[in-house]
Amino acid sequence: MEKIFSLSALKNILFDEIAKRKGNIISEQVSAIKDYRLHNDINVTFNQIIDKSLFDAPLMLEWNTWRAMTIY
Repeated sequence: MEKIFSLSALKNILFDEIAKRKGNIISEQVSAIKDYRLHNDINVTFNQIIDKSLFDAPLMLEWNTWRAMTIY
């Protein structure tokens, strides 16, 4: 028998799945940062910020600082 969902229920399912996916992606990133797999990339990004070779340097600085602080 086929299940029938209301639009509201489908929206809730979608939002739940998006939240799960977001959580998984963040967990994977934190894991990669904590075991130093992204250490070199973090340093390169800081150098790009200093060289002003990135489009949105303030945003990149905030994001990269979060990555650098996550290592510890």
